[in-house]
Amino acid sequence: MNTALLVFSLSSKKEQERKNLSFFSNQDKNSKIYDLLISRTREVAMKSGIDVLWFDESVQRGKGFSERLTNAFSDAFEMGYENVISIGNDCPDLSVNDLINASYQVQEKGIVLGPATDGGVYLIGINNALFNPSGFKELPWLKTNLFATIQQKLKDHNIGFYCLETHSDIDSKKDITCFIAHKPKSIFARKLQNLLFRPKIQHANLYQSFKSAFYIYHLPLRAPPAKLKSFQ
Repeated sequence: MNTALLVFSLSSKKEQERKNLSFFSNQDKNSKIYDLLISRTREVAMKSGIDVLWFDESVQRGKGFSERLTNAFSDAFEMGYENVISIGNDCPDLSVNDLINASYQVQEKGIVLGPATDGGVYLIGINNALFNPSGFKELPWLKTNLFATIQQKLKDHNIGFYCLETHSDIDSKKDITCFIAHKPKSIFARKLQNLLFRPKIQHANLYQSFKSAFYIYHLPLRAPPAKLKSFQ
């Protein structure tokens, strides 16, 4: 196959050092959130049938995000791939069908974009003939005007592209809350809920049990049996 799927992702340890997604200060819990995101990304990537190139901090080259991503694309093209599709680890809405469609469209159109709700992109695919390393590096990566900027530059150069469905990504605690609220029945949302909120529920239940036991213990000895029975 002439298309590579480049997963541009730091390890969960490095991600949690860079950005806190947890509602708690517990670094272990923050790392586990990234473990979930990375695990899901890996599962979707492997099921796509596209050659997967995993670029974490052990193989990324460069001083900043834009330089490292540009170098990753260059490395993939140097391996002989004609098309490279890149994704991160922060889009729980990304599906296998999205990747298969992107693989088809990048071969047909030359460029495919997956716009994110925050103004960035969750996916970008480019044909080698259209890849300009210097221009690619200068794009406003990690900014809210990234998708609009790419769109305008392509229009200015009369370059067509295919646009995938808009998805949300997870960059903050607020993003996690919104994702769970909008897709409470999804498997991934349930995993996040279990990780983030189950301990608090358990503590609350433990507290209520303690209150009940404390109340029973301090009931008067002549309390009506029916009242005692209600706590059993």
